[in-house]
Formats: sequence, structure tokens, C-alpha cells
Amino acid sequence: MKPKQIIFPSLLFLAIVVMALAVRFWPRTIPFDQCGEVYKKYANSPGIKASYIKDFRINDTVSVDVTMLEATDTNGWNIMKEDFRLPVLDSVTQRKIDNGKDLIFVRPVKKGSCYVTADVDSPECDVKATSYLNHTICLFHVKSLEERRAVKYYNFDKTAKQ
Repeated sequence: MKPKQIIFPSLLFLAIVVMALAVRFWPRTIPFDQCGEVYKKYANSPGIKASYIKDFRINDTVSVDVTMLEATDTNGWNIMKEDFRLPVLDSVTQRKIDNGKDLIFVRPVKKGSCYVTADVDSPECDVKATSYLNHTICLFHVKSLEERRAVKYYNFDKTAKQ
């Protein structure tokens, strides 16, 4: 075989591998105007890191958009607790969290209102998951009761695996 007959197919194969890896690992961002209102509100807030995740995989069949807010300092956490009307925890629960147990509190909330609890059977809601240990609030933007149940079990599973 001539060297040219080996080099060209090798370079072609290498180019295909590089392109496949680039597509797989290239960061995916979406335009600011396509993000949810909560993300837009907190995107530039000091003390709060906001992320908007498109099509976050919950399980094998369910993917939902998620707004994640993470307090980066005490002031940010205090703002989030006030804005989302997070309850003060009882002493037993607070002691578990202080000892490193990440209890994730899951609640359906009305769309457009992150603190008003939604009706149990209402399909028009989001799911709010709060971690007092990690100072995070995730809003799962669900579109059906099936997605809502999947998000609930996903968060319960995360808590139970500790």
C-alpha cells in the first residue's frame, strides 16, 4: 500500500472522531429570552448563581426544563428564603441538616408563583425542590401529572440514597 492510501482514510477517520466528540461535549446554551421568568429575575443577582437547564433527564422517559438557584453566600440564601417564603424548620429537622443530611423538600407550586402551593391534582404547576443543606432551590417546569410524579420520585430517591 502507498502512504497516500493510508494517510487520507486515517485523517478522515480522525476528523469524524473529533467532530463526534465536539458535538457530544460542546456546551449547550439557549438564548436568554427562552429561559424562564425565575431564571431571568435571578440571573444577575449578587449572592445567587442561577442556571437554566433545558431537557434535564429525570428518568428513561421524562425530561423537563429546570431553573436552579444556588446561594453563593448567606445574603443570597436569605434573599431566596424570603422570596420563596421558605418555612423555618423545626429543631429535629434542622439538627439532621446540620449533621449533613440533605433532606430535599418537594412541593407543587403554581406556575408563575414559586411560593403558592398548587392543588394536588392540578396539571398547571411546577415542582419546587429545596435543599436547605446546599442552599439550592430547583424549579422543575412540568407539563403533565406524569412528569410531576417522575420529578417527585427523582427527588425522593436522591434523599433516600443518603
